[in-house]
Amino acid sequence: MMGTSQPSPHFESPLSLPAPLMKTTISMIHLTSWLALLFLANTGVAQEKKFDFTKDPVFQKLLGDWKGEGTLAGSDGTTISIKEEWTGKITESGTLLMSGTRQWNDEMHQFSWEFVPNPTTDLIVVAYKASNAGEEPIRFEASVSQADFSIQLKAPIGSQGELIIVNRFVTEEGKVTMVGEVSLKDDTQTETLKGTVTHHHRHP
Repeated sequence: MMGTSQPSPHFESPLSLPAPLMKTTISMIHLTSWLALLFLANTGVAQEKKFDFTKDPVFQKLLGDWKGEGTLAGSDGTTISIKEEWTGKITESGTLLMSGTRQWNDEMHQFSWEFVPNPTTDLIVVAYKASNAGEEPIRFEASVSQADFSIQLKAPIGSQGELIIVNRFVTEEGKVTMVGEVSLKDDTQTETLKGTVTHHHRHP
């Protein structure tokens, strides 16, 4: 005895639907896609979280107007008098830029430090430029300590030499001061230049 055959289920393609219903279906597909993208963005899958210098308790102290003065002493007995005026601000791309003018003995030049976060390594690279130091920037690596409110900048010089600058922040009676200690060593790790430059915060 043969059974009664059942009709096979029929699925309609959106392309075979009436025009108004087809437009509604396509719109719903587009809406679902946009909602999925928004979900991925909010959960951090579709975009990387950027480092915010304004939220960091140490880096935020660099913002505003500063004035600095100090002396560097060379191992050969020479001395360098330094006077600086600079401003720290956040750029449109989210980097921290410190730029201004520096008097190096009787010579005046412009300089800038740009702090650029690397989201893949959690390191912050710093590009230093000066109008008296050629076109290529000197690249430093920044290390931050929230324990003593300090920023250490370190760059290789020559084959085994290095330049290290440690900036420490001190707040007294509501006024912020940054003390920068400079140390330059040659390829034999002999210190050839050292000194201190003290910066005073003028305006937030």
